[in-house]
Amino acid sequence: MRLGRFTKSISLALGFMLSLSAPALAYSERVAVIISNSDYNQTDDVDYAPRDAEAFAVFAQEVLGARIVQYDNLGTNAMGELFGIDGQVGTLQNHILVKDTDLYIYYAGHGTHDAPGGNRKAKNYLLPVDA
Repeated sequence: MRLGRFTKSISLALGFMLSLSAPALAYSERVAVIISNSDYNQTDDVDYAPRDAEAFAVFAQEVLGARIVQYDNLGTNAMGELFGIDGQVGTLQNHILVKDTDLYIYYAGHGTHDAPGGNRKAKNYLLPVDA
């Protein structure tokens, strides 16, 4: 199953939304957590993911003034640890060092949803490289 077009839309949409949401007020800390999943085990690779992630990293650092935290080719366990699983808090919170932190999350890789046909109540998922 090819998800490349869908994933590219996610990358572009997230990047565009984040650029529009950059606040005019300076916060004490800005962090950009960037995930580039390109090397999939059981589906097509996402060749553009590293390039897109690097482009967003430059934008986040130069325009948003964010500290960059980069993750590449996260598997199921690593994504679970980062975002949390089964109600547990993930390590993502470790990147928030002060109370007024702007946190930007950029993901380049495959994604999917749990309901076909454009159901508005569908849950969307980021796919780990070992999915």
